[in-house]
Amino acid sequence: MAGKALHIRCRHKNGQQILSGITMSTTVAQLKEKLAEVTRIQTAAIKAMHGFPAQRLDLSNDYAAVTSLGLQSGDTLIVEADTAAGSSTEVAPSIDGHAEPSTTGDRDSKLMQKQQLPDGCFLMRKVVPSDNSCLFTSINFALNGSVDLDCSRGMRKLIAGVVCSDKDTYNEAFLEKPNKEYAKWIMHSDTWGGAIELSILAKHYLVEIAVLDTQTGRIDRYGEDAYYPQRIFLVYDGLHYDPLVMESSSATSQHSQTIFPTADETVWDAAVLLGSEAKLSRQYTDVATFRLRCMVCRSVLTGEMQAQQHALTTGHANFGEI
Repeated sequence: MAGKALHIRCRHKNGQQILSGITMSTTVAQLKEKLAEVTRIQTAAIKAMHGFPAQRLDLSNDYAAVTSLGLQSGDTLIVEADTAAGSSTEVAPSIDGHAEPSTTGDRDSKLMQKQQLPDGCFLMRKVVPSDNSCLFTSINFALNGSVDLDCSRGMRKLIAGVVCSDKDTYNEAFLEKPNKEYAKWIMHSDTWGGAIELSILAKHYLVEIAVLDTQTGRIDRYGEDAYYPQRIFLVYDGLHYDPLVMESSSATSQHSQTIFPTADETVWDAAVLLGSEAKLSRQYTDVATFRLRCMVCRSVLTGEMQAQQHALTTGHANFGEI
């Protein structure tokens, strides 16, 4: 029984893979080594999320078996670099087969060459934590240039206030729940933001928010009809939002930019290219069709809507992707 194989899927910023060689006797240290191999994130900086809504796994006990983490065959791990670990440096294999630090992978290098941005700059995804407030964290980063995990509460309060102050616009038909209930709901830290929140925040900050959908390659523009002079970009993969940032490929330049003139077509074209690349490499989750298992009663569900309905009727809130 100890050697029974576990089929674990790993999803990260460059795509997703099935982890090979994982069994019930695999240790946490071995799991982290395998995750580092497929994600190019140093083992000390690995942050793994599991379940639906996603919860962070405790990977501190290297000698524990992966089964102690509650993992089962068919589960999916969402993996990213933990910025609090003091290093987000990725690792890439060197010529002699050993891993060595690298700030840019082969995929990023090829994409940089295709983007036609001035002064050796390129557009890239800035990964923020998967903590159910990634939309708010991403917008704040794009506007202020730093990751602030405490910003979401203020933004949620702002949105609740706007909703309550305009009951004609934000009525039950529009919100799909009563006005006061929605205002209370959005204040919960485990509630995800979406189109309504994007439109409200675009108007509040007087900036167009362009959201790149990696499943379709489409860019949705919030605040477009207001003709704001500036624009920020987010990328959405079906479960998670990240901001886009323009960085310099020069080692001597520290240029970084997240706010762009809406008239700048070169950055827009670079974002479209980035979206096309993400779509081709399937860097997304189809929330309408992905299959989940309730980890409480073991029911199999299809899509986000069924999961939400199941949670509402049963009170079960621990889901794993199949």
